[in-house]
Amino acid sequence: MNTNKPDPHAKILVVDDEPMIRDVAKGLLESQGYSVDTAENGLAAIKLYRERFNANNRFDAVILDLSMPNMSGQETAKKINTIDSSATCIVSSGYTNDRIVSDYTQYGFKARLPKPYDKQELLDVLEAVLTQQHTKATI
Repeated sequence: MNTNKPDPHAKILVVDDEPMIRDVAKGLLESQGYSVDTAENGLAAIKLYRERFNANNRFDAVILDLSMPNMSGQETAKKINTIDSSATCIVSSGYTNDRIVSDYTQYGFKARLPKPYDKQELLDVLEAVLTQQHTKATI
């Protein structure tokens, strides 16, 4: 039995300004047993993350669109990381040549996820970051 497997019922926050993308990601993840909340922008994501963190019901991972109006995914991740230094933020973008996507760890992200979402790639990225998170927690 692999004790380094992540919780299949992990809590995920999907942040994207496009309703269709939020809905697709939510549907894919919920079909795999994940508990999913969504936010339409960075400000809503920060508010929700802070509420859940303060209630000791933190998100296990946050998937952040890089390009959003008013507050980018990079700015949002930075603020989430000030709330919770162990936050697991994943940058998501269709612009794979962007310096933030290329060097995501330099900007506070644990992984990157290209758009449009591929179901298996989405699940693989989540499993990888959640497994890494679980492994660190058990050391």
